[in-house]
Amino acid sequence: MANDSNELSLDISTTVSVRLCPKCGTANAVSELIRSDYRCPSCGFEMVYLDVTANGTVHGFLGWVKGEGEVILGRYKITSVLGKGGFGVTYLVEDQHLNNKRRALKEIPRKLFDDTEATLLSRLDHPSIPIIIDRVVSDSMVYLVLQFGGTRTLASERKRLGGRIPLFVLVPWMCQLCKALHYLHSQHPAVIHRDLKPDNILLDEHDRIMLIDFGIAKLADPATATHRLGRAVSFGFSSPEQLMAAGTDHRSDIYSLAATVYFLLTGTRPPALEARLAGSKLEPPSRLVPGIPSVLDRVIVRALDFSPDRRQQSVEELLQLFENLARDLSNTTRRAGSITEHFQRSLRRFPAIFAVMIVIGGLAVLAPRMLPESAMETKPDTVRPANAPPPATPSAATPVTPPAVEEPVNPVPLGPEQPVTPTPLPELPPEPQTVPPGAVTPSEPEAPKAQPMPLPSESAEPEKIEPQQAPKSKKVAKPRRSPQRSKGSKASSEEPDWTNSMKYEGGYRKAR
Repeated sequence: MANDSNELSLDISTTVSVRLCPKCGTANAVSELIRSDYRCPSCGFEMVYLDVTANGTVHGFLGWVKGEGEVILGRYKITSVLGKGGFGVTYLVEDQHLNNKRRALKEIPRKLFDDTEATLLSRLDHPSIPIIIDRVVSDSMVYLVLQFGGTRTLASERKRLGGRIPLFVLVPWMCQLCKALHYLHSQHPAVIHRDLKPDNILLDEHDRIMLIDFGIAKLADPATATHRLGRAVSFGFSSPEQLMAAGTDHRSDIYSLAATVYFLLTGTRPPALEARLAGSKLEPPSRLVPGIPSVLDRVIVRALDFSPDRRQQSVEELLQLFENLARDLSNTTRRAGSITEHFQRSLRRFPAIFAVMIVIGGLAVLAPRMLPESAMETKPDTVRPANAPPPATPSAATPVTPPAVEEPVNPVPLGPEQPVTPTPLPELPPEPQTVPPGAVTPSEPEAPKAQPMPLPSESAEPEKIEPQQAPKSKKVAKPRRSPQRSKGSKASSEEPDWTNSMKYEGGYRKAR
């Protein structure tokens, strides 16, 4: 093709010196495009229409592929190039006469146009097959306006998702594609697409596929010869019999379908025909992408066999496989969704639990500051007799005074058995007193002071002294009684002297 390119270089170079790639937007010099067979060096997109014969001879240059922003027929503004197949290009356009409604516009050079595509589409009625709403001839080009509301292709989705489409995303689309092929193959005579590839499968805004580019499609009628446009192929997706011009049927579409699934799942095209004939082995998809079911491996490898007789004989076999996979993936997704929903409900409860924890923690921090200081004081533990009255809690207004020295009081009669006559006793020097912890110790003993009369709220009943139950803190001698023997005990040899021990309250220190 290099010699033919040199013949056409004069006609091409006289127009412009630089051309933007309609697919990727790269600026390319025309001289560089001539050397690369008019393909963009960056993405490999063919940027011109060439008149090519069946044996590959180039007869002439038919025009440049249009780019983004150009307006066709005075109303259709190009927003992107969806793909190039056969001998035409499909654009995504906005109809400026109908409030920028999206359409798919097929452009075919008039010299290469065949009425087969228009005839086929006019008699087909399926949700995944576009409807021709207009047909216009202008500037040596034929335009077919197709009803379409999307902006994507499977090829663009693969790039957007990082080079591979996950299985759970791809399976629903393949179910739709199998149903569309089954509809085509069920026609009488059957319609063979023969150009099935990711660029020719559109996606609308509802994720429904649309199969386009029937330019090289044919009717599977033995009496009908393949028209010359049918010799166009898409390397990597066309079947071996189509590449070798050995005759095609519905099993050729099965090969192209399997090659499309292989490429979208793995991001790698199946090995070319020449490479496989030279001994290159077709790797199962699961070896390139872990996690693909083994049943899908076997089906794809079988559908990519060289011999049409060893492939699946109907697209219904592939449709059944994808429907089963869709059902299994749906159950798995439903179980995963229930787990996710339970986790989300737990997360929704977490803010309330967290708020309660914050409130409890805040109360624990602020509670000591809110209580009075008297409630915060800790007092030493003291041992009190079991029958002793509870000590009075001094209020904040009551001053703390040192204990006063006790004076003798009137004698207390001990009972009718042994009355005691009070007799004056000599005064003894006071012994040092045990000061309880926290009490104020005076430097010198003070004379007893008259205690203020307690208020009615602070008054307490006078303490009744029971000689037989004296406080343990003060050792008081017991009154003299006749000794009583307990059963089994011996009589004491010595009788204690109780005469001077209980004459006064509290007794004398000498009794200790």
